[in-house]
Amino acid sequence: MLWGDDGLSPTLNIFPNPADEVIHLEWAGNREAEVKVWSVTGQLIHSATEATGKLRLSAGNWSNGVYVVEIKSGGSVERTRLVKH
Repeated sequence: MLWGDDGLSPTLNIFPNPADEVIHLEWAGNREAEVKVWSVTGQLIHSATEATGKLRLSAGNWSNGVYVVEIKSGGSVERTRLVKH
């Protein structure tokens, strides 16, 4: 089940998007979540487990392009696109 499938707004908030140097991720519930960032070629760029409902990523050394952000928590998965410029 994807978060937000119930018609509510998505629980994952990424800003700014498009991003440059720093990316902020926030998700509802302050629950532990596994966060992964993938390039469009399938390369794992970042992986972390966070319990605060917030994560700050430094993307200054990432190549410009499109990335997929995946967050898993409590059996739910949400994926969204992130643009780095």
